Amino acid sequence: MVGWETILPDRLLDFLEVAVLYQMLVYFPGEAGARAVLNAGKGAQVATLVPELLADYPGCERIVVKLNASHLFTLDGAGNPIQR
Repeated sequence: MVGWETILPDRLLDFLEVAVLYQMLVYFPGEAGARAVLNAGKGAQVATLVPELLADYPGCERIVVKLNASHLFTLDGAGNPIQR
């Protein structure tokens, strides 16, 4: 993986006492909807869960990570960031 963990803004959001919800959506080629959706309350959980998702869903096309419903970043099936 290429440093995507560094853009998880937990420290700032914790300081501001903002409620956060990270969502990780797992997509497969040719499928319109996400096959799996996981929620996390902290960026540290995302950093732990993404490698597990990649292992649990081999062959996935991408994992989209959202923060409070806004797109944060997208990873390919190998865990590398995809430019939008």
